[in-house]
Amino acid sequence: NREDNKPGYERISYDKNKTIEEIYASYELVNSNINTIFMLGNFINALPENLPYEVRKSSVMNIINASNTNINILMSDGERRLKALNEFANDYNSAVKNIIYKHKEEIEKLKQMINYYEEEIMAKQKMLEEQNNIIKYEIQRINNIMGFFHKEE
Repeated sequence: NREDNKPGYERISYDKNKTIEEIYASYELVNSNINTIFMLGNFINALPENLPYEVRKSSVMNIINASNTNINILMSDGERRLKALNEFANDYNSAVKNIIYKHKEEIEKLKQMINYYEEEIMAKQKMLEEQNNIIKYEIQRINNIMGFFHKEE
């Protein structure tokens, strides 16, 4: 299937909003707290906020080292996620704005068509009224001539 060879954002349809999970899935990013940038977030949030920044940072680094995890891998995951989210946002904005533009263009064409038909209707109504007046006048003329001979005096 050729669709499978396209990058994630090209396989996404833009007919509804996507959840973060759907966006990550389309870019083949796992939605997990393990071995991702979110693991760092959990470590940070596990520490009391009233600790000084440096103490919190060194505590998180100690936890990472103790868990035999590479911070560069976790930070790289964060960078990939930011890149994917920004790319998706740009593509989504472009695609949806393009759809909106096309719909507005179509509305303009339809408005022009409506205006044309309204003018046509007015012209046909005027034409119909004129034709009816021509016929009424002719009927009246014939009735007057015929009436001349039907009069009894």
